[in-house]
Amino acid sequence: MLCFLFAAVLGAGLRVAAQDDDQITKTRRLVQTAAATTAAEAGNSFHFDLVLKSLGFPGVVGTLKLPSGTVLPASNVGSDFVISTAAANAAALNATYGSGAYVATITIGGSPLSGTVHLGADAYPTAPLASNFAAAQAIDATADFDVQWAAFPGGTADDFIRVRLLDSTGGVIVEDSYDGTQTSYTIYTGNLSAGGSYHLELTFMKVQERSDAASGFSFTSAFASTTMIPLVAKGSGGGSDTTPPTLAMSIPGNLGSLSNAFTAVAFQFSEKMNTTVHPVAWAAYAGATPIALDPAKFTYIWGDDGATLACLYDSQGKGWPAGATVTWTLPGSATQFRDVAGNALVSASGIFQTTTPVTNCDQNGPVETAGFGVFKFVSHLQTSAGAPGADTNQPFAEGFSRIGSSTGRAAVEYPADPAPKPHQLKFFGAPLGGTEIYLENFATPAALDAAYPAGNYDFQLRDTKAPTTVLAHVALVLGANGTPPVPHFANFAAAQAADAAADFTLSWDAFAGVSAATDYVSIEVDDEEGNTVFRAPDNCAHRTLAVTATSIVIPKGTLAAGKTYSATLSFFRINDRDKLMPTTTAKGVFASDQSTRMALKTTGGVAPATAPILKDLFVGVGGKLDLTVVATTGHPFTLESTASLGGVFTKLLVTNPPAATFHLLVPVATQTFYRGRSD
Repeated sequence: MLCFLFAAVLGAGLRVAAQDDDQITKTRRLVQTAAATTAAEAGNSFHFDLVLKSLGFPGVVGTLKLPSGTVLPASNVGSDFVISTAAANAAALNATYGSGAYVATITIGGSPLSGTVHLGADAYPTAPLASNFAAAQAIDATADFDVQWAAFPGGTADDFIRVRLLDSTGGVIVEDSYDGTQTSYTIYTGNLSAGGSYHLELTFMKVQERSDAASGFSFTSAFASTTMIPLVAKGSGGGSDTTPPTLAMSIPGNLGSLSNAFTAVAFQFSEKMNTTVHPVAWAAYAGATPIALDPAKFTYIWGDDGATLACLYDSQGKGWPAGATVTWTLPGSATQFRDVAGNALVSASGIFQTTTPVTNCDQNGPVETAGFGVFKFVSHLQTSAGAPGADTNQPFAEGFSRIGSSTGRAAVEYPADPAPKPHQLKFFGAPLGGTEIYLENFATPAALDAAYPAGNYDFQLRDTKAPTTVLAHVALVLGANGTPPVPHFANFAAAQAADAAADFTLSWDAFAGVSAATDYVSIEVDDEEGNTVFRAPDNCAHRTLAVTATSIVIPKGTLAAGKTYSATLSFFRINDRDKLMPTTTAKGVFASDQSTRMALKTTGGVAPATAPILKDLFVGVGGKLDLTVVATTGHPFTLESTASLGGVFTKLLVTNPPAATFHLLVPVATQTFYRGRSD
């Protein structure tokens, strides 16, 4: 279950806007020098660019075949494949990139996806010009300001305009895209600092040809003109921004843990940052042994707010190293982390742990181990001892996992209801981490069943070059055998005050008319961060769960005191299973599920430790240092010392706090720094 939902979340980020097509572009770059005057940008002012939205997963190769027949490899930049060339004039650029057919190819696991578009003779669009250029040289930084330009001749909704606001170092503050009919752009209050100099990079791209191949490869050719428009923020009172930004929050927090190897580490800053840099310094250790982290495997994504940075490691491989201690440092300087006004970040650092992954022994049921299938989910939320109500979780998901050597494209064909409507055919999304996903949500279970009725669902692998050609297929049957029962927790009240220091029995109503041959029950308890702390069945823990069971014991110590967990009980009805897709090792499953979620709250046990406080240092009896400590009783307290900041701390003493506030007497040294921790 979780593997499909996880992949679905990632798949929702696929690009669909026209301006995000794979594309080749020839651009001339200019600088606006007066109200109606432009000059060629200094240096190489003519550019050729190829961008292929590759998603960056392993085994992908991007190439471009030129009109001359030359095939050029594309370089992997972030999640894209790119070719970028500059020249001093159009003739020099045309010597290599002239008019004619351009064929871009993305090869995935030996299977190519290609698109062909044409570029004609040079036809650069009208140079963008700010019509209120003079006003843009004296912008009030405390108010919104609209940069305006005349409508581009021939601009349509198929063309597009890109606007980028740049700081004095060339760093991108904001970037937006519009269709070719846009005539203004608003610079909002707070994007500029009084006394600062900026540029607005305004690009008009005239689309020449768009190729929407049946294989799903969308490829565009265009000519573009870019103008750099200087901006000056005069402001009105308050002076320029001189406040350094700070790190407001990290996820996971300092000394926290990361339970999923593919989860992003995120940093939230106190204000908008220069998003052209992300020089995070990383280090990882297994115990005291360093683990090498490949800088090329980091992916950095700035949020739209310009103040949030997400960091992924090896997202198309194994993810963050398991069982490791990872440290990070955010350096601040004029060339490193800084805000949009150029103020250096107050440097910050932290540390987190990555948990050791559970092996495949946790894949217990036919749903978890399926290679492909259709899954119909209806979710419920129980908030009292009464009947559960509707939940807002995803009610439906359909997934196909590419297990084996097949290089075809996944699709499913299924009957519409009632006949004789033509059969539905849906292609799955682009492969992501080896999995192709199709998702759809419905407001009610009835709407779900109407869209996906009983009948034969034919899973297919189709030729990527000729999508009407079926390479391999196998049918799964959704029978009209009724809706699975809705789970109901029987001891809701007790689950709101479970003693974490004792075994807790979680119970539910018996399911009527169940069969071990066709039905499957699972229970999962997740903590507040979404980490699964208990599940059944669980082969790793040698824990079984019969479909006829009505309770299970959560052992003491599994749950922490004073916490709120989420317990989910799921009932699956398996309609069809274990049919092998030819040419692969993948077996299919068709399942319908009803699940109920409720809060599981704990009391009792030993309270979790909080960070200790050291205070009120003075020389006491016998010339020793009297140190007041505020710590958590029931947890050992360790005092460590070092002779210098940045030095190595050594253990000085360990004690069990006799009370929340207590005193320690330690020897006085010439210069000593102390720190304490509660375990």
